[in-house]
Amino acid sequence: MKPYSDQELKVRVKAAAQRRTFGYFIQRKFGAKEVLETLGKYGFRPGQYSKIVVSWGWEGAAKDEAVNRGIELWDFRDILKEIAASSEKKRVYFTDDTLRTLQLYARAEKERRQGGI
Repeated sequence: MKPYSDQELKVRVKAAAQRRTFGYFIQRKFGAKEVLETLGKYGFRPGQYSKIVVSWGWEGAAKDEAVNRGIELWDFRDILKEIAASSEKKRVYFTDDTLRTLQLYARAEKERRQGGI
């Protein structure tokens, strides 16, 4: 696993890689004073909420690190599949562009599976 570095976060070509480390999430997203204050304003106290990172997959060691730090990992691909499957069954016309795109994608995949494309 890649270590987090505040210095490398400031280097444009290295910033994206730094934003994908656990250290970044621990320090900047979950542990930052401003984040904890905002959570407190909404009535959340430490241990009363879940820490979740949504990612496009991860390495095996990352899963172990997440478990050790009490962080849930959600795979973005699984989320997309769930949204698509849910919208595939609905006859509602979504006005939200993103939901509409996922709905059309789900319908196209269904037709493809049934040999229609």
